[in-house]
Amino acid sequence: MHERDISGIDLNLLKLFSALIEAGSATVAGERLHLAQSTVSHSLAKLRDALNDPLFVRTARGLQPTPRALALREPIETALKIVQQALDQPQLFDPATSTRVFNLLMTDVGEMVFLPPLMARLRQGAPGVRVVIHELPRQTYKQALEDGTVDLALGRLPAGQTDLL
Repeated sequence: MHERDISGIDLNLLKLFSALIEAGSATVAGERLHLAQSTVSHSLAKLRDALNDPLFVRTARGLQPTPRALALREPIETALKIVQQALDQPQLFDPATSTRVFNLLMTDVGEMVFLPPLMARLRQGAPGVRVVIHELPRQTYKQALEDGTVDLALGRLPAGQTDLL
């Protein structure tokens, strides 16, 4: 048994393979992956050539996987899941070397109370970290946190406002 050269196979081809086997249609697979029909056809041709198998045959019921495609389904799905999980791993934060910019939401009073000790700590332990202070109307706090405009809100909440906790 010899090792197959996989240099012509990239993850996008494997994602296409997965979409094709799931959808049974080149059109549907292309739509799911936001690919033009010509891109799907060209990519499928590359896969067929690289794997030396037609992989899918056109029938009245759509594209049917060949025995080789069926045998590859589970290993390819597993490989794609492993790659996705690896990429989804949170990046480790090292304050000593970080150059991240943190967007904080503070009121004037919050700046006076929280900002000086925070900046002193950052200068010591995270000298490359930058802080940008945002002042926004109170009614926009929740939306700014949800949409990522700001990373953190520091300050005193108005009485009864619990939707930010």
